[in-house]
Amino acid sequence: MKKNRLKPAGNWNLYEIRCMGEVCTLAVNGEVVNTSRTGITKGYVGLESEGYQITFKDLKLRELK
Repeated sequence: MKKNRLKPAGNWNLYEIRCMGEVCTLAVNGEVVNTSRTGITKGYVGLESEGYQITFKDLKLRELK
């Protein structure tokens, strides 16, 4: 991210990950921050944090058609 899109500690952030074919786009709090070509068209979804506890709220997965 070129600028900090995260909300202050104690507030929820909204992440939207959209993969269409080989292209995945990440939006943080309503603004696209990364688009990449993965070379993968199907597989598993994995979520992780980097060395700190993470909590998920209202997690939704849906297939895009």
